[in-house]
Amino acid sequence: WVNSYQNISTYNSHNDQTEYKGQQWQNSEWVTNWGYQDDYTYDVNNNITSDVKKDWNTYHNQYINSWKYENTYTNNILTEETTSNWDTINNWVYDEKYMNVTWHNFAEFEPLTYTVQKYVSNNWVNSKKYTFTWNGNNYIAVTDTFVGGNWTPNKKETYSEQDTYGSNTDLYEKYISGNWVNDSKYTAVYDSKRNQTSSKDEIWQSGWVTDW
Repeated sequence: WVNSYQNISTYNSHNDQTEYKGQQWQNSEWVTNWGYQDDYTYDVNNNITSDVKKDWNTYHNQYINSWKYENTYTNNILTEETTSNWDTINNWVYDEKYMNVTWHNFAEFEPLTYTVQKYVSNNWVNSKKYTFTWNGNNYIAVTDTFVGGNWTPNKKETYSEQDTYGSNTDLYEKYISGNWVNDSKYTAVYDSKRNQTSSKDEIWQSGWVTDW
């Protein structure tokens, strides 16, 4: 038996994965050919306040910063997250901010509302706003975009479960001339043992047409 390749997962004491890398056996030693790392920071309540993601760079033979996520909590509930990316001159540059986050069920990561801002020309500007309506595991998610200084309806997603085995339908609509009109639909079917037996993607062309 001769070594070929291996994958290695590493976790911290919080049970968060901090590294996953793939290695190949070359010249009687293991050589990393791809991977990623996560460097976490926690507050006194063990909430993740920052997550720095790094990707393996084969040319430099080391991990290089990729993305950074910074979280803000109120009463141990996530209320804001800021994302930054690592630019070509080795600086963190703001990208997006998820703010004014409210929750239907934080434990299940089911939001009620949140606003997305983009970082443009050294300023945060409104981009999108999401509003969710929940009914059990089913939900309706409405996306507004910020146009001309006002929030304007743009897209709507209606997710509904068809049975207790996982079968579901995801309907997407877009807002045109004051009305919601069909855009696309995804359907997944599961059997009684929770095995997926089929899926279908459809687009609206004066009727539902199967795309794949």
